[in-house]
Amino acid sequence: MTIDEILEKIKEDKLLEAMVTDLKGKKIHFRILQENKQFTAVGLQLKQAREFDEAERIFKTMLDRGETSSATRNNYGAVLLDDIFSKLREDGSVDPGRIDEARMQIFEACNFDKKVSLGWPAAPAYKNLCFLRNVEAYFRYSKGDFLGAFVLGWISIEMTLHRIWFQYLQKNSSSILNEQVLCKKLMSWSVQDISEVLFKTQIIDSKVRKSLSDLRTIRNKLVHGEINDPTKKNAEECVIVGYNLIPILQ
Repeated sequence: MTIDEILEKIKEDKLLEAMVTDLKGKKIHFRILQENKQFTAVGLQLKQAREFDEAERIFKTMLDRGETSSATRNNYGAVLLDDIFSKLREDGSVDPGRIDEARMQIFEACNFDKKVSLGWPAAPAYKNLCFLRNVEAYFRYSKGDFLGAFVLGWISIEMTLHRIWFQYLQKNSSSILNEQVLCKKLMSWSVQDISEVLFKTQIIDSKVRKSLSDLRTIRNKLVHGEINDPTKKNAEECVIVGYNLIPILQ
């Protein structure tokens, strides 16, 4: 089956039909749910194969027909981010509107996760939100805006460290420590303290630990007015360190 045939099949049903309450409506709803799983699988396979245009078309068509679940929004935003990041690395030719679209979809997905689960820092949408900030930082860097790149890069770093920390606590804490305790108490630790624990537990190495310490020093100098702007090298390192943190404890 070609991509165009898949897209046409996605368009055949409207999710509004699933609102029908009789047996036929229930059958329609079940079929749509099953088809959504199949379409999602195809889209993710295409994303994995770096066929971003085709994957984007699938998830966009699912959204257009009314499939606005958190997972679909997150998958669509993730495909956009991968394509944007790829183009930034190739030649820097990126439409800012595509970044805005990715931001909207991922924020929608993440906000939904926050409403339904205290474990949202470990959800895929939050990880993509960390990646979004890193891509925005890379975009600023490509335009020569080193202050913007550094600030967004540092935001990505802090967010990612908190995600890694949350997932580490989920895995290693006593069963009596529920998600509410994790969110309200242990997640309030400083970036410096979190970095030290992650280093001592060998989740990050000494090189990353030093980079985080150096970048935090620059961040503090900016906040307290000791320097006016980060250097190009500062901004570049912030973007790179943030990007390298993202895959940890996926």
